[in-house]
Amino acid sequence: MRLNEQEMKGLADFIYERLMKREMITLKSEESEVRRRIYEAIEKDIRAEQALDEEVEKIIDEHIQRAGEDINRRKLFKMIKHKLARERGLVL
Repeated sequence: MRLNEQEMKGLADFIYERLMKREMITLKSEESEVRRRIYEAIEKDIRAEQALDEEVEKIIDEHIQRAGEDINRRKLFKMIKHKLARERGLVL
């Protein structure tokens, strides 16, 4: 999933508000610091997924000629991405 900076900030704010509303966290830092850390966690996850996408595209490009033209690139992308994510413990 590709999110821009504004969407990631909105998601971070949403998560923060939900955690506070449900009393699932107790602040040990300033609110702005907690929001920033949630944002950074989201950003890190997004970057990991983008790196995974690039790696999958590279694998497909390296092997597409051997597989022939009848191959469904999108389906192959999903299969390889999910396999690599599972092997690396990434949640998509």
